[in-house]
Amino acid sequence: MRVRMTMLATSLAILGCLAIRGFAQDPNGIAQDPGLSPKAGHTLGELRKGIKAEAQQVGEKLGEVGQGIKSEARQVTGGVARRFEAVKADVHKMPMHHRVYSRLHWDKSLHDSTIEVHMLRDGVVLLRGTVPSEEARKHALDLSMGTAGVNEVYDELKLAGSVPPTKPATSTGASVGR
Repeated sequence: MRVRMTMLATSLAILGCLAIRGFAQDPNGIAQDPGLSPKAGHTLGELRKGIKAEAQQVGEKLGEVGQGIKSEARQVTGGVARRFEAVKADVHKMPMHHRVYSRLHWDKSLHDSTIEVHMLRDGVVLLRGTVPSEEARKHALDLSMGTAGVNEVYDELKLAGSVPPTKPATSTGASVGR
């Protein structure tokens, strides 16, 4: 294949040079130049036909390669989709407490936080502990609320170095449409 591509490139370069010199063609596609013998004109015509045939073969091979890549991509996509569904099913089998805890525990932005997760009733989570900033508190609440099966989150999180709240926990009142 590499030899054919090299031959094709060389042939195209020769034809380009000849075209620049202003060769004319007769109705049979044979290059005409007063300085060339008729045999040379036939040789150029044959070369042109050979190049055209090689270019067509290369195009067909590229088409086959493209189809192969497309087929493999479909198989990979299908495999990824099946694996995603399996993981999703496994996550939904986990108790809600573990789902919320895992999301909070593995989030790098909450690394400096100490958060306890308590299930009050079905779909209701209480977060209690210490976070380093207001942004971290909001993020922990968002992650908890975005967990499949959570409908309500009570916030008893304190900012590090702050005075404990004097009010009882309040609900965020948010609801997830899951």
